[in-house]
Amino acid sequence: MLLFIVLLLFIIAIFFIVQKPTLLFTIVKRYMLRTVIAVLCIVCVNIIGSGFGVHLPVNVFTVFFTSLLGIPGMIMILGLRYLFL
Repeated sequence: MLLFIVLLLFIIAIFFIVQKPTLLFTIVKRYMLRTVIAVLCIVCVNIIGSGFGVHLPVNVFTVFFTSLLGIPGMIMILGLRYLFL
């Protein structure tokens, strides 16, 4: 099953590279912009929340979920952090 998934992802990647290179660059550029905005949002939450005792670590997982899901993703991470701690 894992081999099938890896093969499927490889075929999709080859399709993007060979057929539509501009589409691949557009997707990468959009995700990089969202990643930068996610880091800035997390840093803003840390600066504003320092007076309230709210801290969100800046690591790969928090940046990934915040860039993927946006502000609701960041709120979800904060909720899960304080739910399980």
